[in-house]
Amino acid sequence: MHYHRLSVRLHGATLAGSFAALTGVLFLVLTGCYATGTKVDQTRLVEFTKGTTTCDQVEVALGKANMTLIRDDGSKQLQYSYLQSQLKAESFIPFWGRGVDIEQTETIFECTQDGLLATWTSSQGQTKSGQGFGGGAKQK
Repeated sequence: MHYHRLSVRLHGATLAGSFAALTGVLFLVLTGCYATGTKVDQTRLVEFTKGTTTCDQVEVALGKANMTLIRDDGSKQLQYSYLQSQLKAESFIPFWGRGVDIEQTETIFECTQDGLLATWTSSQGQTKSGQGFGGGAKQK
């Protein structure tokens, strides 16, 4: 007796591959992880010299900006934003409450009409959020 392996194709992917992808997405949803944007490490900012580095060089080094603002005078602004949130482990305890740790960064590069870097600003922050018995206590 011969057995043949059955493989179902869905748009070029096997059913097993689709199941693995769905399992990965489900894992991320259940663990409460979420991240979006482009994080710029503040230690990298020394790589960019005002008046010498071009905005094109910034984008080559960091990737395409999340947002680009072009002004009527020809100058532009490159904005890199990042947000990451993580559910606290206590959030999975019934009736205890939900808590979230949030990390956020924002880096903005100002560019001249000639495409040279004029200045940059960068901010980083963390915050905690919660509700319920374990997560929503008022800070003292």
